[in-house]
Amino acid sequence: MRGENVEECQDRARLGLGDGAIMLLLLVVVGFSMMKINTLNSEITILTDDQLPKMESANQTIGNANIVAPVMRNVVLETGKDFQEAELKRLQDSHQPIVANVEKLRWHDKKWTLS
Repeated sequence: MRGENVEECQDRARLGLGDGAIMLLLLVVVGFSMMKINTLNSEITILTDDQLPKMESANQTIGNANIVAPVMRNVVLETGKDFQEAELKRLQDSHQPIVANVEKLRWHDKKWTLS
């Protein structure tokens, strides 16, 4: 009977050490996961607060710049003064957002920044 108690204690000690080792590994995994989540959070913040507004501004500029070619073609091909004036007004209207977006985007310290 006495030998079984010693053997049970050794088994319990082994199980306790094994459980402790697994808990330690679990804490290490949780620590690495938290670090990766913080890194991902900072990257998402950079993407949404910095890069996305720049991309939207650039896309608006491209869209307004793409108006120039058809408008100029229409002005050259069409002989009606009213139509030409309307197209030139459309050209001026598309020019304003381009200037505003370019002024908003500034090259500063080797990178584009929004002012």
